[in-house]
Amino acid sequence: MQSPPMCFAVPAAQGPPLVLDMNATMFKDRDEVQNAMQTFLDPVFKSLGLGFISTILAGAMAGQLPSDHPPSQFSGASRGFFIVAVHPGHIGDLEIFTQEVSRIISESLKLNPLPGLDTADLPGSREWKREQAWAKEGIPITQDHQNLLSSIARDLNVQIPW
Repeated sequence: MQSPPMCFAVPAAQGPPLVLDMNATMFKDRDEVQNAMQTFLDPVFKSLGLGFISTILAGAMAGQLPSDHPPSQFSGASRGFFIVAVHPGHIGDLEIFTQEVSRIISESLKLNPLPGLDTADLPGSREWKREQAWAKEGIPITQDHQNLLSSIARDLNVQIPW
């Protein structure tokens, strides 16, 4: 099932931000939707709603109109994007806001992890931890990838750090 992407990010004063990056549907295929309709109808309608809203905002509003509509200014574009950025400091006190986000994330870490997980991290926490480690240790690159980058660097006459 095709599903538009959705991403929400909220900054924290310290520690990881809260980042929810997902598809607009909760179901992998039509069979899952059919099964859910038998027992969990509410998530099906919420998933459909997310899909429609995401399609309208990142599709129609971003210029991805039906094929019978005159071509848009960007006829080669195959996807639309809709981005809204809200600076919390324009609404209230930025420090209080980010401290509260940090508190919520910190409190979540005290919860029991879901089955099969070691911690009760919120979305974005694992990626933030990986980013912190890579900032110190470097980004791991396979030898094949490193060879490819070296070849491109030679072609472009660009110095490489390894």
